[in-house]
Amino acid sequence: SRGHQPMISNDRKIIIAFNGEIYNAFDLKPDLESRGITFRSDTDTEVLLNLYLVYGQEKMLKLINGMFAICIIDLNKQKIILTRDRLGIKPLYIARLDNQILFASEVKSFLYHPNFRLNLNIESVNEFLTFRYCAKDRHLLSNVESLEPGHWIDISQTGDINRYKYWSIPDMGKDSNISLNDAVEKLSVNLEKSVKRRLLADVKIGCQLSGGIDSTLINLFASKNTDNINAFSVVFKNQKLSEESWIKEASEYAGVLPNLYELNSDYFCNNLEKASWHLDQPINHPNSIGLMFLAENASKHVKVLLSGEGADELLAGYSRYYFSNIRSFVLPMLSGINKLIPSFGTNYLQSFGVGIDNINYFIMASAFTDLNTIKKIFPSYNYEEVLENRRAQFFKSKSKQHIANCLKYDMQTYLVDLLIRQDKMTMAFSLENRVPFLDHEFVEFVRLKLNISHFILRYRGHKKSQWVSRSTKVALKDLASKYFNDRFVYREKSGFGIPLVSFLKNPLFNERVKDELIPGIKNRGVIDSKYINKLWSNIDQISRFELEALWVSLSLEIWLKQFENPTILE
Repeated sequence: SRGHQPMISNDRKIIIAFNGEIYNAFDLKPDLESRGITFRSDTDTEVLLNLYLVYGQEKMLKLINGMFAICIIDLNKQKIILTRDRLGIKPLYIARLDNQILFASEVKSFLYHPNFRLNLNIESVNEFLTFRYCAKDRHLLSNVESLEPGHWIDISQTGDINRYKYWSIPDMGKDSNISLNDAVEKLSVNLEKSVKRRLLADVKIGCQLSGGIDSTLINLFASKNTDNINAFSVVFKNQKLSEESWIKEASEYAGVLPNLYELNSDYFCNNLEKASWHLDQPINHPNSIGLMFLAENASKHVKVLLSGEGADELLAGYSRYYFSNIRSFVLPMLSGINKLIPSFGTNYLQSFGVGIDNINYFIMASAFTDLNTIKKIFPSYNYEEVLENRRAQFFKSKSKQHIANCLKYDMQTYLVDLLIRQDKMTMAFSLENRVPFLDHEFVEFVRLKLNISHFILRYRGHKKSQWVSRSTKVALKDLASKYFNDRFVYREKSGFGIPLVSFLKNPLFNERVKDELIPGIKNRGVIDSKYINKLWSNIDQISRFELEALWVSLSLEIWLKQFENPTILE
């Protein structure tokens, strides 16, 4: 009860409300006590409050390690100060009305304000259909913005907003001279340190376990440093998509207790609205419902989950990094082959983006569907504008290390959206999700102490079929190979797939699409309902790109319908 929020200073001049976790709060507490501060609770909120009182906003932020959205009302300065953590693990939104500023950790909060209006931002729809999310401070609603990671703002009595950047993902320094073996050793020490930080809690902790090396390493280090770790996983009846055999193998490697839950089409279709409501945006990734299903089941056993989110973006786990890395080497060779065998060379030149520079090639490689399909569902689509915005906003780095810049781009864009998904799907069941790979000190170590050859190579190994798997996320895979066999470590990356077509063909959902969602899309007039109806009628024959377009169109309609009538899930 002594830790309830909002919390107020003794002089009643400073008020704080805080969402998240400060992992080093109790390391900082003795210093405050030596300065005469008396604590009335054992909460990190009270540590934050007193750090602000003693050191002020800027030094407080330098001192703390954690995930957070913080509101401080400073009556001495007559200001409200809003802060979001360095990597964007915790969300924070702002809505600007005519003479009011609203802020919340959930967009749906704004719906209950009498002056808030639901207005779709058509420019953001462009971006959403391309990448399945909106980056930087943008949102699908025109009067809503996200506070960017690593930023804080202050709002004065007059409504003026000042914006400050207190942290950014470091550009990679000059090539480090440390060997790959040394890099792996240091990676291990720093990752385990990050995991241990996140095991501090007065509630029971578990781990997500997908069966990949990222989550398996987190489980392994968690198990080494505490007893009886429960791991939670989602599996499917469809064995082509289910990672069940890898999950069981991973749990044995890591020494954790596996808990497997089978996701079926009934749960998927019956919880679309609920997932969309909690997500605060359309369900861009269908596997978000799988994550919600995992959280619902895990919450019966634990209150905190550790996950492997962030490893791919920080340490180069996606194939697009590999292909971007070999372009400058491959394109000249393909041009020569094209002169000798035009049909062979032309096809490969197109797949490697001939005539496109490295930055545009990578941005396009991170899109989720092809441009022609988006144009069919959204006739006013303007890809050039989306591309130029992304390029101008996220490729300003002075670093000449292209792959390092690509990693930074993904960490500022795609990763932030994945973190929002993790946070909201777990918090829907009062579960706190912690991400050891995104401890800011670990991120700084990776970006400043390692070099790009520790992440990605042109080719590694003898078999061409394994070049991608052996040449990406190099140091982390070398670390994993100390504990797991090569078959486990170097298998082809699969991700968290969902049998989407079979799930969508659930009879109840099929009825809803025809009677409610496609007519709703038609009435709204944003997406081409005729083309969506065509895709739905031929769902067994459509391409992967067309399925992506169909999914985002339906999920956009589900979300807008919900937010227009927010009482439906109260």
